[in-house]
Amino acid sequence: MKHKLLAPDEFKTEESKTELFGVEINNPLGLAAGFDKNGELIDSALEYGFGYVEVGSVTYEGGKGNEKPRLFRLHKEKGLLNRMGLNGDPAEIVAERLKTAKSKAFGVNIAKTHSPDILGDKAIADFVNSYKLLKSFGIYTVINISCPNTREGRTFEDPASLRELLSAISEAGRVKPILLKLSPVIARADNKLTEVVSIAEG
Repeated sequence: MKHKLLAPDEFKTEESKTELFGVEINNPLGLAAGFDKNGELIDSALEYGFGYVEVGSVTYEGGKGNEKPRLFRLHKEKGLLNRMGLNGDPAEIVAERLKTAKSKAFGVNIAKTHSPDILGDKAIADFVNSYKLLKSFGIYTVINISCPNTREGRTFEDPASLRELLSAISEAGRVKPILLKLSPVIARADNKLTEVVSIAEG
């Protein structure tokens, strides 16, 4: 996609057009976070038929991710198993790259830097630093508190910690819709999910 080895095939009709948080996009098919981690493929992905792209997850310090092999083909299931572990460029570099995107039909997914040393207040500062750099780009921002491929990636699914994080994000200035990415585990725990949703809505 990056090098356009195949002919672009933009999918755009009057019937397919829709809105994403009030912004018109060509169609409702989005490219999920994890494919374009560094914001390099936005315009290309749209040319190949996606309605929007979710960039990331982006971390403040960037990282190399997990050791290889970390991407596995599941032949029987005809799928892929992703254990990448938040590899990607630092938020500052991604921010500079997003300035050059022709289209604004994208969201930005932010996660905590993959490091066991960044916890507690340091983790909140890490999120906020990324948010300040990236909050003005695209249509929406995702706060990813659940990266199952890192040892410490689910720290903020604790309700008290989440409240602190979202308060700090709010103080940094909300300019676009903010979404919260949760793990399937918490989605199956009804009581905890209800509490987390209440915190997010507040």
